[in-house]
Amino acid sequence: MSKNIVVVGGGAPGKFGNDFVIKAKSEGHNVIVISHRDYGYNDENFMWVNFEGLYYTEYKVVMDKILQKFDKIDILFFNQNGTFYPAHVADIFNPVRIQTYLTGLNLHIVVPHKIIISLCNC
Repeated sequence: MSKNIVVVGGGAPGKFGNDFVIKAKSEGHNVIVISHRDYGYNDENFMWVNFEGLYYTEYKVVMDKILQKFDKIDILFFNQNGTFYPAHVADIFNPVRIQTYLTGLNLHIVVPHKIIISLCNC
């Protein structure tokens, strides 16, 4: 039975997330990808959002498109793989880079939270 799958971070060719998307599609599943970058795929189920800006209107358009395509979501897979500051021993001994820290919070906490809230209509 095919599943409705949303993958956040499955756009980069040759990486695990994209391999997962290709495999799931080949097995007949309905897959939508939300990426932080437009990789130029000619695929209506590939969407991208500027995760650093997250302007509400841009973000809402993408979430509304997903909700129009799927009446339910069986799997929501977060595949972001960026590091989170402070990530290195040297970071401990240098002044705090607050903007880098806030960017990490946005990518790894705020974005997933907003996506979950948007897609579950909470």
